[in-house]
Amino acid sequence: MERGVEGGPLEVRLPEEFVEKFESLEREVSTLHRELNALRDSLTTLAVELREAVAELGNPFNVLRGPTNGGEHKDGGGSGRGSRRLQPTTFLSILKVLYSMLEEVGKEQALLLVRGYVDAGVVDREVGEALAKMVELADAMRRSGLSVEKQLPYTYAILKALNVGDRDLDDYVLRELLKRGRLG
Repeated sequence: MERGVEGGPLEVRLPEEFVEKFESLEREVSTLHRELNALRDSLTTLAVELREAVAELGNPFNVLRGPTNGGEHKDGGGSGRGSRRLQPTTFLSILKVLYSMLEEVGKEQALLLVRGYVDAGVVDREVGEALAKMVELADAMRRSGLSVEKQLPYTYAILKALNVGDRDLDDYVLRELLKRGRLG
């Protein structure tokens, strides 16, 4: 602390106009600070939502969400309310993966993995339930000696009888039959 000429405290008087401008500036900085915090919170929320949307789009398990009615595929026996179902080729592709998984880790571990995918948010509950049912089906078929390739003609015939069209399935079945030399 500085001392005045007589040893007392030094008193400085600021012009009133300077003090008013300083207080005005202080209020503006405070307002700007609040607005920046609100903007930061909004941007953080937007970034989280964007990240979730990108993750959802890039989620490989989204293929489990089949097309709705009105798409390229016909729903043979659906209610016509746009129920979601698994595309036949997607079903067969996932079934092949599950057969491999069951060979390596077994049914209980495969179901544990599916539950883990749901709990971690990789897949939603509905998809997780579908995967768990597919694990059960794949395990039962595998134990009875029925491979994906052996069941392919049955799956194809059932889908055709139900008038479920899937151009990719037609190509898939044709390739599999050609591999096994069942044509011609």
